[in-house]
Amino acid sequence: MSLEDLYARIQAGDVKELPVIIKADVQGSVEALSEALSRLSTDEVRLNIIHASVGGVTESDALLASASNAVIIGFNVGRSPRPPTSRSAKAWMSGRIM
Repeated sequence: MSLEDLYARIQAGDVKELPVIIKADVQGSVEALSEALSRLSTDEVRLNIIHASVGGVTESDALLASASNAVIIGFNVGRSPRPPTSRSAKAWMSGRIM
């Protein structure tokens, strides 16, 4: 699902919760992002941080995002250089990493 599709579903009222995975370069950034994003929850859509950690976005992060329909938000990190397996390739390459 693209971010445009997600936005359309939120506008239509189909999404009540937005799962998010946060990855950052240092723990202070993880904490700051978690705090800032938590404030974005509204009565219509609740933001749920399902995982937050330091380090690059890995294949296991992509698998978690795929399984939970989550968006990955990365701050000052990149994707792991390890090529994805076919099972996670769609989530890995979908552009859901912001």
